[in-house]
Amino acid sequence: MLRSTLPASPAARRVLVGTLLSSFGRGLTLPFLLVYLTQVRGLNAGTVGLLAGWMGVVSLGLAPLGGSLVDRFGARTVVLPLTLVASLGGVLLAFATGAVGAFVALTVIAIAFSALWSGQTTIMASLVTEAERQKAFGLNFTLINLGIGAGGLVAGTFVDVHRPQTFLIIYLCDAVTNLIPFAILLSLRSVGGRVAPTAGAPAATSSGGYAAVLRDRTFMRYFIFL
Repeated sequence: MLRSTLPASPAARRVLVGTLLSSFGRGLTLPFLLVYLTQVRGLNAGTVGLLAGWMGVVSLGLAPLGGSLVDRFGARTVVLPLTLVASLGGVLLAFATGAVGAFVALTVIAIAFSALWSGQTTIMASLVTEAERQKAFGLNFTLINLGIGAGGLVAGTFVDVHRPQTFLIIYLCDAVTNLIPFAILLSLRSVGGRVAPTAGAPAATSSGGYAAVLRDRTFMRYFIFL
């Protein structure tokens, strides 16, 4: 059954492997951020909450810019450097010893993920046929959840607040797993380029872009109440 769900494109399968492994790394650290910063690094829980909220603000604020960059330059051009930025954020967080260090690390991570997932899904969409797209996206999100869940289970059996080095290990592992999609995409040289307009599609006008999206009342109602 799994074989029938997998995309026919070998490149798409390799991208899915990268998604699974990087999600596993994310799962190693995601459930333990509050514990790590409060009980290992000694930050106040309120400060950590503000830092987590700041991550959301940065990601949300930069997401439209990320989408524009993907459209203008292609997903590959955006995703490749951002995987390195995400890896750097993991390293910075592993060695963050105070509020300033945590703020810098979490800001770097938020910048990376503001466009990483949208860029990666754009790449996936370009690698599968229209008939495969629904299954491919379903499998993609299943692998993300599987990776995060598995990573959390593994880390839960390993980390110990009385052994700070265990947290250092999982954050460095997270940084390493972010390099796997980078290596896979780097090896796929013809993947993720700028998407050319579809033949027969209406030409872009000055009224396009986000202005056209904001004027679409049906979409905006769906977006607001989703």
